[in-house]
Amino acid sequence: MRHQIKLIHISDLHFAIDHMTVMDLARAEGLLSKRVLGWMNYRLNRKDSFPTAIRDRLSNYLQQSDWDFLIITGDFTNLSLKTELELARKWLEPIIQKGPVLLTPGNHDRYVPKALKPDLLKQYFGDCFPFASDSSKDEDINYLEISDKAVLFEIDMAVPRKLFSSRGRIKPDLAAFQELIKQKYENHTKIVIGHYPVILPSEVSDIYLHQLADKIKMERFLNDMKIDIYLHGHIHKSWQLKNASGHPVVHISSGGCFKNESGPWAGFHQITLTDNTFKVQKIII
Repeated sequence: MRHQIKLIHISDLHFAIDHMTVMDLARAEGLLSKRVLGWMNYRLNRKDSFPTAIRDRLSNYLQQSDWDFLIITGDFTNLSLKTELELARKWLEPIIQKGPVLLTPGNHDRYVPKALKPDLLKQYFGDCFPFASDSSKDEDINYLEISDKAVLFEIDMAVPRKLFSSRGRIKPDLAAFQELIKQKYENHTKIVIGHYPVILPSEVSDIYLHQLADKIKMERFLNDMKIDIYLHGHIHKSWQLKNASGHPVVHISSGGCFKNESGPWAGFHQITLTDNTFKVQKIII
């Protein structure tokens, strides 16, 4: 009998506190802090970009549909504030009660250094990081066997940056991932989750200060290790791409799931694993 595993992939939910004022933040952070500048950008340019109607429909869909794992590839918050994390936790709580949720941080979840002292995302969502660690190598070599034929690796790419930068950096040692794969998982379906894209559609551009600094290194890792699926967000558009050369890695972005109601960049993805094969379906609600 063929056994199926269904994954739902969403990203870039950007929960924000609309009633907060700039003076509230300035008193706590300083007038020229990154959070104050980020709040001003949100109010001027992004406030209406994440409609409540999509948020509500997405919540209903996730509570009513059948899936085995929900994967969220970062930017759960806007400024990595505790109040935003509380709002996000309230939204996600009934979904967590339904089934396992897996998170990886985005740059907005590590917006400033104090978001890591302690790690606020893991403080509020510790139950969404159920990964095993290869502690003999590096405690950040995170992975989860999602079936007897499929394994998922979480690669943390989110680091606090200065005022106008949101560049990512691969934190764990990719060589340790490679060794683990060669020892145990070469014949598995291999899925990697991270926040930043590695390849982009021809009609999508990205600026230097918004990119993954280790993009070439990451692409080489995905190809060399014969990763089957790479799930990410960061850019607020959803797509499915296959790299042009090397191992046919399927790159899947669900970054537009909370921003676009319709059109080619809208929606999120369901990945159905059956033995050593998989099928990807875009879902627009």
